Amino acid sequence: MSQEDFTADNSTNTADTGDNSANTADNNTNTSDNSANTADNSTNTADSAGPKMISKPDANPILALLLTFVFHLGHSAINGQTRKWGFILLAGVIGSILCCLPGTFICILSLIEAYKTAERLKSGEAIPENEYSLPLLYKIVKILDKTATCSRAELNV
Repeated sequence: MSQEDFTADNSTNTADTGDNSANTADNNTNTSDNSANTADNSTNTADSAGPKMISKPDANPILALLLTFVFHLGHSAINGQTRKWGFILLAGVIGSILCCLPGTFICILSLIEAYKTAERLKSGEAIPENEYSLPLLYKIVKILDKTATCSRAELNV
């Protein structure tokens, strides 16, 4: 092969590289389009970020009460309130670590809460995911969870 053959091959490779840079520019354009779509999706998510409402007319208060004896699962499994379940479980653990009596008191309130919430759901009421039925438990958990709500807390102040 002569020197001219190598030069011709290199110029062809350079032309291919030019095509690749054009493809890279197209890919960058697609990436910016995708980021615009992502921004639109985050805007839509922010618009619909209201409280999640739960409506479960098939909720069983007795089953919610019984499952609350096992790691407070009545709140999550029957009533569908997983965020509430986590904060009540956390409050119960903290209360038990501090002293056995506060932890036991929170557990008893949790049993009543699961039953009352399941009754409200069974009656057809739609409630927010983090809504409490007992104002006393609401006031205790409100220390940990600033987004907790209780429509009945104002009534029993």
